[in-house]
Amino acid sequence: MSNNLFSVFKSRQNRKVALVLSGGAARGLSHLGVVKVLKEEGYKIDFIIGTSIGSLIGGVLAADLDIQRCIEISRGFTWKDFIDLTYKGLGLFPGKKLRQTIDEIIGDIKFSDLKIPLIVTATDLELGELVLIRSGSVAEAVRASCAIPGIFSPLEINGQLLFDGGVLENLPVNIAKQEGADTTVAVDVGYSFKKKRPQNIIEVIYKAFLLKGDALTEFHREQADILISPELPDVDQMDFNKAGECIQWGEEAARSAIPQLNKHLIRV
Repeated sequence: MSNNLFSVFKSRQNRKVALVLSGGAARGLSHLGVVKVLKEEGYKIDFIIGTSIGSLIGGVLAADLDIQRCIEISRGFTWKDFIDLTYKGLGLFPGKKLRQTIDEIIGDIKFSDLKIPLIVTATDLELGELVLIRSGSVAEAVRASCAIPGIFSPLEINGQLLFDGGVLENLPVNIAKQEGADTTVAVDVGYSFKKKRPQNIIEVIYKAFLLKGDALTEFHREQADILISPELPDVDQMDFNKAGECIQWGEEAARSAIPQLNKHLIRV
């Protein structure tokens, strides 16, 4: 290896790489396709930041779980795997089914068990501040980060009432930089807006949430060093039955990004 090539390799080796996975409900299942490619290619990832479903898939990679097993589980999903049919508490749904589904994917693991450090974002309902969770139960943190306001009940962790991290940071690239990342690989699954009148209170709440989130995310997309944005035509946030298509599109987007990834990342 020439001195110049060695210097380039050494520079990349010393750079801290963060993988940032956005929220997006069912659309976020495409993250599984992305992490499948990243794992197959052996890229060095120093830490992961995930929001909402991005935190769930981030946990899969961070814990070095069997990706294919997780893909097979997700292929059987419907919206009923996430939504309880009984009202309770500070949201339309208590979130028990949501937690059961999270447990099925990642099991009972602690942050201290992870192979790659993971940060899960959530929002403090009382203080209106972003909270970075990096200790305790991973499943509990993911459940809090997935609690869409008004739809799922928030979750209390260490005295803080927490809900969806996407309220403040759906693609927390800036948080990755604050945490010391030299290179940020951001995966944004975007939003799907159906041009029709909402038919019920759930659609009203969720569409308002999406409209706000879309405006905030555009800035963070521009801050990423590498942006992977899967094409997800006609996939709504509740289309969990389209997991197979989402995963495939995520994999295709990641493979298209390999030339760019090779310029910034090293393999281990």
